[in-house]
Amino acid sequence: MPRFTLAYELYGTINADASNVILLFHAMTGSQHAAGINRRVHDAGHRWTADLHEGWWDAFIGPGKALDTRKFAVVCANYLGGCYGSTGPASTDPATGKPWGHRFPAIRMCDIVDAQVRLLDHLGVRTLHAVVGGSLGGFLCLSLATRYPDRVRKVIPIASGMETTVHQRILNFEQVTAIEADPDFRGGDYYAGELPHRGLALARRIAHKTFISPHAVDERARGEVVSSRPPFGWYAMNHPVESYMLHQGNKFVRRFDANSYLRILDAWQWFDLAAEGGARSCDALFRRCR
Repeated sequence: MPRFTLAYELYGTINADASNVILLFHAMTGSQHAAGINRRVHDAGHRWTADLHEGWWDAFIGPGKALDTRKFAVVCANYLGGCYGSTGPASTDPATGKPWGHRFPAIRMCDIVDAQVRLLDHLGVRTLHAVVGGSLGGFLCLSLATRYPDRVRKVIPIASGMETTVHQRILNFEQVTAIEADPDFRGGDYYAGELPHRGLALARRIAHKTFISPHAVDERARGEVVSSRPPFGWYAMNHPVESYMLHQGNKFVRRFDANSYLRILDAWQWFDLAAEGGARSCDALFRRCR
């Protein structure tokens, strides 16, 4: 792509030598809006729902908080391929005047990192004080630290790892097939018609159970109303957990784009920390970071 846009937010003030910057990578379906209140995001359209108005890490970013904005400047950007203002499949292709759709190129974790390194260059940041990220964002922390070891001093991946496990590959594949099997997906060119909400909602339900413990799901579901009406045809739900999971999928489709979901899943499936870093092993890769 000759050009792309990254939507980002900055909390705190970058100091004179730009040595106090923390880069924050969001999780898979997160956004650049990590703290405070933001009721409108350019180019996010209907996807910027009320659930997103409060920053997803508001409890941790700000004066006196874990990422203390009296000392540090925190930068968080929506991923390349995302749907909250950064260039992604729902964005307009300048060559056609229509959404990119299925023609949006495949992306890899290293592409997401490289795009954000260019943002750091734009901001005049040579070396980060730290890079922080949870879940998928943790992969990106490791990718940046091993591919750009001279550009970050502290690396804080949270609830993450160095590879895509077999279990996660299966879960990701189930989500891919759920979306692509939806007749409304139409190969990724659905923006002028019905959106693939059934497939995307099912994908979210497949993923949601991996985010929190079964005990937490049960606790959250206790207030759910079980409908006596079968949601899809024959089967009638009989437990609040079912209502809860149905609601999570239906709520999610209002705020996310199926093509963006697929692009990020694809990057996850192909993630290979050592290979992307041009090393034969992770041991060799991490030696660069000493």
